[in-house]
Amino acid sequence: MTALFSQLLREAAADFGTIPAVEISHLHHYAWASGDYNPIHYDAQVAQSMGLDRPIVHGMFTLGLLHKAMFAAARGAPYRIHSIEGKFLGMLFHGEPMRLTGKVFRREADEAVVWVDLSSKVEGPDASVPSRGVCNLRFELRRVPTL
Repeated sequence: MTALFSQLLREAAADFGTIPAVEISHLHHYAWASGDYNPIHYDAQVAQSMGLDRPIVHGMFTLGLLHKAMFAAARGAPYRIHSIEGKFLGMLFHGEPMRLTGKVFRREADEAVVWVDLSSKVEGPDASVPSRGVCNLRFELRRVPTL
């Protein structure tokens, strides 16, 4: 992943690939860990009664998946994640993989700070179905001082 992060900084854009689909068992574990037992996250009948096709992934769980991808990409690089801003754009249903892309949108003059946008989309089953945005994150990366 460090090579991917280097590509991102060098070319100002990178494709992070696909995060595997979240399964119901993951949602049960997350509900237990977070204390968010809202059944729309793991019970298909409840989700359908609320007008959803199937259970939706917790927003904070989605945020954690995207943070993990960025953290893995930055591992070994001379930058560390300093702050994160996020915006949820839509729901992620269990069983859907997410495709991640990143782009550098601002650099400080001395390049000690780089801001990266990481976007996630669910891809349709075929090319005629438009992809749907799930979450956009903005990471502030700061160069690690050398001793």
